[in-house]
Amino acid sequence: MGKTKYELKFHTGDECYAGTDSCIFVTLFGTLGQSDEYEVSERIRGNAFERNQTDKLTLELPQSIGDVYKAELRSDCRWGGAGWYLDYFEVRRQENNAPTAHFSCREWIEDRKVRKYRVTSGLKYEDHKRAEVVCVPSGKKIHVQPHGKVEYKEQLEVAVGYSLSETVVSQIGTNTSISLEGGAGPGQGCTSDLTASVKGAIGFALTSLNSNTKEESIQFNASKKTDIQTTIANDTEEEKIYQVMMNIAKDVHKITLGQTQFEIPEYISNEFGGIQEIK
Repeated sequence: MGKTKYELKFHTGDECYAGTDSCIFVTLFGTLGQSDEYEVSERIRGNAFERNQTDKLTLELPQSIGDVYKAELRSDCRWGGAGWYLDYFEVRRQENNAPTAHFSCREWIEDRKVRKYRVTSGLKYEDHKRAEVVCVPSGKKIHVQPHGKVEYKEQLEVAVGYSLSETVVSQIGTNTSISLEGGAGPGQGCTSDLTASVKGAIGFALTSLNSNTKEESIQFNASKKTDIQTTIANDTEEEKIYQVMMNIAKDVHKITLGQTQFEIPEYISNEFGGIQEIK
């Protein structure tokens, strides 16, 4: 993924003194990364951000950050009466069929505070999931001597919640997929690593699709301890080896956000599934 251009459009509201001469800065958050902060005022020809005016510009990023779903914006408010009434702004990746993310603002910006906006329309997001229940080896083995008995007791750490390490990221319409291993970032000019970006995008989609879901309550790569206790008897003349099995119930979510698709397992339960003889 090389240099990618993003088209931005800002509309100043039709209110008295709605325009501003202040410098405006924006940071973009996409499905594959986060941009640096850019001053957009200097990239607009003519007198920018005047009342009831639409201003357009293009940002060229060193790497694609995917489809933008969130943005941060601030003003330096360097002049007296520097307030700005921002009606809305839009962001679109300059590629075929890329969606246009619309951010509805409708507020006065009269201080230097960083404002955070989530996409309000134009970016499709959905979640299709399938349920899976499997019995798999835990990796723990138990050796029982001839005519022996073992009281097996152990506390295992098992996965719960969404597993980022197992998540597959792909771009719709292409045959490419992206690995999260190592957390490699998209490159200079994109300040967050890929794993953090995917985590943010999935969190945005889940909270947008379910109003009862709070982003801080979503568990990624979490674990819990589960107690296992069982008795194994061997009445034969040979040593027996058993493996500890786990019953895993999980939902596999196929989350689409713009043109990016995330396939991420969510571990619902992970419990003792008995023992299985392997020798």
